[in-house]
Amino acid sequence: MHNKFTLYFRKVPSGKRLYYYYAYDEEGRRLGPWATGQESKTAARNYCIGLVRLGKLLPDPKKMHTFEEFSKTFWDWENSAYLKERRKRRKLTQSYADKNMKVVEHTLIPYFGKMRLDRITGEEIDKWLDCMIAEKYENTTTNGYYGTLQTMLKWAVKRRIIDRDPFLDVGRLLKEKKTKKLSRRTNSKCCLWTTGKKFGITTFCGTRSTR
Repeated sequence: MHNKFTLYFRKVPSGKRLYYYYAYDEEGRRLGPWATGQESKTAARNYCIGLVRLGKLLPDPKKMHTFEEFSKTFWDWENSAYLKERRKRRKLTQSYADKNMKVVEHTLIPYFGKMRLDRITGEEIDKWLDCMIAEKYENTTTNGYYGTLQTMLKWAVKRRIIDRDPFLDVGRLLKEKKTKKLSRRTNSKCCLWTTGKKFGITTFCGTRSTR
């Protein structure tokens, strides 16, 4: 039989270790995670015990997570439910997870962080793309960030956190064509010849002589 909750910590960008908890419903299914806001395990445990006494360990099931709440452990190498499932079928590296975590923290949360997941529509994603264009990001860079967001929201659909995939209504930016500049290095052989007072320089493209 499971305990009512389990704790774990993760490092946040500031360098602090913050504790989160999973809770279990009546059927033993693990739900969460949710933040405790505590930096020590003892404080986090006391926080959860307090929630148990108030009957609030499990948040209202009708409450929709914000993008920031949803993303807290999504790319966490040790605790992500998404990565755990993906590793069953595909070889992943921690650097892949860490790279996407940075995209979330530095690019996606500043724009989508406070939005409820069900409010992130194709229209909102398109507005974000317009902002990225206005900020002079290259399309290839933005499309990479787009891929991270798409992975996360498709998972939310799969887990029935949201009802519809917003990416059905929006697409990636135009793939830019890179112009290749060909540099031609001209190698010419020069021959200096002299005959008495006459001399000249011969190259591959002609002969010039002077007296």
